[in-house]
Amino acid sequence: MKFGSLRVKLHLPFVFFSRHPILHEMVKDICAGLHGEEFKKRRLVFVFCGAHKKFALASVLWGTKLFIQTEQLCTEDGDALWGSKKTNVVKNIKENIRQSDVFLDINFNNQPFYKSIDINRLDKSKVYFGPYIFPRQIVDYKKEANNSVCFFGSLNNRRKKLTEEFCAKSGLHVEIVPEKTYGANLKKIVSESAAVLNIHYENGVYTESPRLLTVYLHGKVLISEKIGKPFQENVHYIGLEARNGIEYPQVFENFTQLVTQKFSFSEFIRRRVLNKKN
Repeated sequence: MKFGSLRVKLHLPFVFFSRHPILHEMVKDICAGLHGEEFKKRRLVFVFCGAHKKFALASVLWGTKLFIQTEQLCTEDGDALWGSKKTNVVKNIKENIRQSDVFLDINFNNQPFYKSIDINRLDKSKVYFGPYIFPRQIVDYKKEANNSVCFFGSLNNRRKKLTEEFCAKSGLHVEIVPEKTYGANLKKIVSESAAVLNIHYENGVYTESPRLLTVYLHGKVLISEKIGKPFQENVHYIGLEARNGIEYPQVFENFTQLVTQKFSFSEFIRRRVLNKKN
């Protein structure tokens, strides 16, 4: 359902809200990994994805409210990234923490940001960190339909340059997915690729967790610049400079074990949301 820029998806007992097509894709990916019957007898949980956006509706809804913050705010070294430099982003995050019951930032790297903004002790106690957006069930590895690698996302000059360098060094063909490709069209391209290439929008070490979720649900591995904790290069993903001999299925298995056992959305809901004393 769509009301202006607000997108709504029901997956009872969850009601998801988002304000951008990319965030709505993440919502659909989270829902794809949920077993709804696990929560049938539970109360409604309103989930607001993209907590850097304003959600006026949250103030009039009666029920448990979970906000998910997806923006890259800091690098692994604590340096500020683009999101943390926007006044409206800081304002919206502070307001959304205030009106939340639980606030999840999916990036461990972003912790310095919350130390730098003025929020009280109660609000700080609501904030959790980590990529808790993955399914609990195991997804099967899917052998590539061809030998190409695909890239999807906004293609700025940095990404274009590093993608060209990767092609030249690796000898692999990279299919650049047209921007604003979503849904079934994106699914088809990813499914037919050997792997997905991840290049950061800015310099620094950080993690594009929503992209990792999409890649995992399609049974593929990620080839990437260094990303942040808890993911380890050439263990959970393949580095750009990786030598021949790294087995895609083994990397996928390592990734599977990590995210399903430690970072599932359903387990986060049970431990941090449904057991939360309001």
